[in-house]
Amino acid sequence: LLQTNPRTGLLHATSAFGLDYLPTSPWLTVDTEMRLAEAARSADTPVPAPDLPTRYPGLASHLGTRHAVLLPLAGLDTTLGLVIIGVDKEPSGHDLEATLAPVADAFVLALERLRLQRDADLQHDVRLLLQDFSQRVSSALNLRAGLEIFCDGAARLFGADRVSVWLHDRQHREVVLDASSDPRSVAHAARISTEDHHHPGAHAMRSDRAQIYDRTPEPGIDDPVPDVAVGVKGRRRGRGTLVFEG
Repeated sequence: LLQTNPRTGLLHATSAFGLDYLPTSPWLTVDTEMRLAEAARSADTPVPAPDLPTRYPGLASHLGTRHAVLLPLAGLDTTLGLVIIGVDKEPSGHDLEATLAPVADAFVLALERLRLQRDADLQHDVRLLLQDFSQRVSSALNLRAGLEIFCDGAARLFGADRVSVWLHDRQHREVVLDASSDPRSVAHAARISTEDHHHPGAHAMRSDRAQIYDRTPEPGIDDPVPDVAVGVKGRRRGRGTLVFEG
């Protein structure tokens, strides 16, 4: 099973049967294999791939078979990926589509149900996190302690490297790092001008929607995970920003 990385469009193996080794790096990245993958993803029927060692040696090394059949997985909104079935007998015959189409449908159903269940679980966990945050802030004398507990829970829930809260200091026209899932970063009491449009904590405060900021690529990391900043709104004005790093 190869699933599409929504950020890069590349295909990654997420599960398999009959393989001694399942590489986590992208599959079908050579030009000829990329064309095969694109043809399969845009097709409505299974796509045979005969003579793998000659035409697609990379795929042949992964599967260990002479031939393969690629099943496109068309989800509700987008293509979810491919199922690749390695076979030693060349796939052919008029019954190929009738035999394998239900297999693709079963994979799509399983993946869509898993996605919907994940979304429902996430919404439930977010509601619990916000309820806990509200209770702690309303009953705690120390607002920062309540915010730090919230940041820690949010970091674990969303799998972020760090979550921080920047509060708006209107008098000095700055946003101030007030709480973080990494308390050591708060010790420096960073302050950023609200006119700094390059800093997520300042720029996203007045935005109507969450903002995504691409990180500068680091050595050895081809696809750095972006930062997300969410403006915290009061009745009329921005109160600050919630920043998810990584």
